[in-house]
Amino acid sequence: MAWLVGIGIFFILLFLFPRPVIGITVLLALGIGAYLFVENENSKKSAKKRASVKLEANYDIKNCDSDYPIFIKISNTSGSTVKSVSFTLAGYRQGHSSPVYESGYSDYTSDRIIENGKGWGNCWRVPKLDYGVPEGFSTQFPAQTMIWKAESIYPTFQ
Repeated sequence: MAWLVGIGIFFILLFLFPRPVIGITVLLALGIGAYLFVENENSKKSAKKRASVKLEANYDIKNCDSDYPIFIKISNTSGSTVKSVSFTLAGYRQGHSSPVYESGYSDYTSDRIIENGKGWGNCWRVPKLDYGVPEGFSTQFPAQTMIWKAESIYPTFQ
């Protein structure tokens, strides 16, 4: 209801003082447009910077122990130092788009500081079966046969 009153007042002022109201409206529109443009550019830069932090996940029992068999390598080419990285981990069957294993809302976090141009790797636990996946899938589709992906990657920078 308040916005209707505001529109009514705008039209009354436009009718009574057309030149100043049109000038102010144009200036406001230009200001809002400039603000939205700058925000959009900042958002693009931020997304590009986040996308330059890459994660690779593999089942690697040779270099990891059986309790933590997923090796995740984090590479930083963002131009800044990474302070921490949060991500989810999912295991997919070959040729399927729904995960068998997934960390879901309980994402994984690494607080390892990684300088630009550097990388770091560590071994992680296999996540639980995805919501709705029958318990028998863990024996039918063991973790070592899955295609592992680190997803929803969100780095924070220093």
